[in-house]
Amino acid sequence: MQAAKNLNVKVVRCPCKGRAIQMNCGAAEAVYDILYFVHADSIPPRSFCADIIATVNTGYEFGRYRTRFEGKKWFLRLNAFFTRLDWFMCYGGDQTLFITKSLFGKLNGYQESLLIMEENDLVERAK
Repeated sequence: MQAAKNLNVKVVRCPCKGRAIQMNCGAAEAVYDILYFVHADSIPPRSFCADIIATVNTGYEFGRYRTRFEGKKWFLRLNAFFTRLDWFMCYGGDQTLFITKSLFGKLNGYQESLLIMEENDLVERAK
């Protein structure tokens, strides 16, 4: 948390456990029109800001990146390959997810009763 403060990043503390609840808590504090959800162990491409803004400006209200893992194990390569497909089981959070705040609000955010696969559910509803 100190690292975030050193970078002048606002830290939002959520009183409840659960990723969906915590992501909704963070989204409620957001002041800009585009939300970008990134897992702590994921590294987006350097061009993510420009990519997302350009995509939203062309009319898309949400999207995600393909996954690429540092490891060379066959399972990781197979998993990464499938993230290029538009299948429900391929909507994992490691891809990161951007969504307009307007659409996120219309969808009532992440479904807080879900303990896993909350990204999958949000993408399915957004589609």
